[in-house]
Amino acid sequence: MKEIDSYNEEILIPGQQYSIGTNDGKAFDEVAFEGYKKMYGKPMMVFRTMKNKQVTINPSYMSFVLEEETDMNPVAYEQMTERSNNG
Repeated sequence: MKEIDSYNEEILIPGQQYSIGTNDGKAFDEVAFEGYKKMYGKPMMVFRTMKNKQVTINPSYMSFVLEEETDMNPVAYEQMTERSNNG
């Protein structure tokens, strides 16, 4: 098992799809990771559903993250976000 060198390594890839669960038993299937946002100074994880709804999760309440197979890959996601930011 690889040891983590620091506590701020970003282990999720923007554009990659995941199924995620929180410690209250709620699960979100096939959501795309968008990145991090700050809420009251605390970093939050931001995901997007297939119906284009935003899901924001406090990492302290994250129970599991399962990487899904997807047609969207990090390169396609980056190109898509560049186009939407420029146009």
